[in-house]
Amino acid sequence: MLRIMRKQTQSLFIRILLGAIVIVFVFWGVGSFKVERAGRLAGVNGRVITFDEFRDSYNDLLELYRRQYGDHLDNNVMKALNIKHQAVDRLISQYVILQEAEDLGLVVTKDELVGAIQEIPAFKNNGRFDQNAYVKALGRLGMTPETYEERVRRDILISKMQGVIVDTVKVSEAEALEAARKDNEVVDIDFVAFSPSTQEDPELAAEDVEAYYSTHKDRYETPMKIKVCYLAFPFKAFEKGITVTEDEIGNYYELNTEEFSTPKSVKARHILFMLPEDASPEQVEEARKRAADCLEKARGEDDFAALARKYSEGPTKDRGGDLGTFSPGRMVKPFEDAAFSLSAGEISDLVRTKFGWHIIKVEELNEARQTPLDEAKENIRRTLTEERAMADAFEEANKIYEECASAWAMVDVAADYKLQVESTPFFAANEQVPGFKPNDSVRISEEAFALQGDEVSPLVELEDQYCILQQIEKKDAEIPDLKDVEERVRKDLLKEEKRQLTRKAAEEFLAAAREENAFDKSAKKQGLTLQNTGFFKKGDAIPELGNAPSFLRAAFLLSAEQPFPEAVVEVNGKYIVFRLKEKKEAEKEVLLSQKESVTNRILGQKRQAVFSEWLSALKEQAEIVYYQQDFLDP
Repeated sequence: MLRIMRKQTQSLFIRILLGAIVIVFVFWGVGSFKVERAGRLAGVNGRVITFDEFRDSYNDLLELYRRQYGDHLDNNVMKALNIKHQAVDRLISQYVILQEAEDLGLVVTKDELVGAIQEIPAFKNNGRFDQNAYVKALGRLGMTPETYEERVRRDILISKMQGVIVDTVKVSEAEALEAARKDNEVVDIDFVAFSPSTQEDPELAAEDVEAYYSTHKDRYETPMKIKVCYLAFPFKAFEKGITVTEDEIGNYYELNTEEFSTPKSVKARHILFMLPEDASPEQVEEARKRAADCLEKARGEDDFAALARKYSEGPTKDRGGDLGTFSPGRMVKPFEDAAFSLSAGEISDLVRTKFGWHIIKVEELNEARQTPLDEAKENIRRTLTEERAMADAFEEANKIYEECASAWAMVDVAADYKLQVESTPFFAANEQVPGFKPNDSVRISEEAFALQGDEVSPLVELEDQYCILQQIEKKDAEIPDLKDVEERVRKDLLKEEKRQLTRKAAEEFLAAAREENAFDKSAKKQGLTLQNTGFFKKGDAIPELGNAPSFLRAAFLLSAEQPFPEAVVEVNGKYIVFRLKEKKEAEKEVLLSQKESVTNRILGQKRQAVFSEWLSALKEQAEIVYYQQDFLDP
């Protein structure tokens, strides 16, 4: 949706907007794609997807993964994610959905568009939509209301099309109860573990080592590596000489008053007695009575948090009902109205919302506050200084880039301007680039490996600087001779041989135990430790085994008639042989109590599956053309 300058995310206002709309704007573009900037990337049923659209989609996804992976978003992860492909595929999906919606005559009314925008918290002031805040927010992001509203309209239209496709999906009572039965089924498993570490090292013949190397040569390939030189333009270096006047500070303060406004807020706890959305009058009354009893206790006791831990049915139960501090517009209206009508230390009457019955206790009440200009002055000075330094850095870097690009000679241009050219050691695509932060390293590596010959990269925007790159040397990937990697090959072969011996021993044990029904006896005879999991559900973690999805799947297929699995299961390098000790199913009352939540879960899954299948079929039928296939290849 919107694209937000990473530099601006230091501002409280922009951070709020970023979190509220979950959108990202990349200043001057993320990365420098070696393609026509406004050219055609792909076509969908005659409609063109441009590189500008691709860049926005790519940046949205990149920012999403940066938030998800943090410093772990290295080159290996980037390659596995194949964000370029995802970005294009997302645009293709949007195009075919919108085309289908238009063919069906679906429209977005003005009221629907206005209503959606007015519900976005970033455009509210004291819980109400504020036209000035809306226009200012978009203005600061370089977007007109018309452009933004068209994008919101598209989002609503896509949502409507999704509704048309999935609204007929249903979940029967039998489906829900069967799923609840499986959810609540528990098993108790006995098992023994066979570890390769207990095997003696087998003798390895020279011909076996050679054969293993010949079969697995690719495993020992050294990746292509490159070395680049670069010019860096740190934003900090351009701050010297920047003067911010008092008038400029005052103007910034006046134009961005919301940035320095702290709305009224409360710190509160609550006790929730949950109700389904379609609760019957009897259910509502029964929950109200329980809530009323609890309210009486709350007003007679000091420890509200203890009561919440004991009686609350909401997700904050284990935190003593703690909701933290919140401002208007964050909670559903009945809850918000009640909370903001209380004084610090006061407990509300029963409050009914779509979630159920609430008892609210306000612990702190913070009045709205506007940070005075004198207090905000230095932060504003710092913000304006950083923004100007960034702009000056861009201007200087872009001037140098244009000369480098025309001459293809970074070193010569740098000498003319008396700039220091830095260089990296050799690095592979999946390695950290020395001299750069982890996230910046990903960007540098992607740009560097996209360069052809002596090509000079356009500006690469990093966290605190711009860079221009030029490749200066390359080492192609190669497979080393056996003599150069023989020690590694021997270790790998030894590990594989021990693994195979361990698997064979486990399989022999399983066959004997199944045939003679002598699991305990066989374990004792071989000196194996017989272990037990205790009862567990499908989603439970098993401390003795760690992450073991293959074990979990096989365990729940067992029965009294078939207590042994079809095959041994490998878990974290060990081979597990196991036997069903006992299986239990939940009482019918438990299943019935979970029917609604299970129905909603299955309904969501089925709707997602139906929509995905419909979308896949639509894309298969679409006429999709790629104009820059080489660029899209990973």
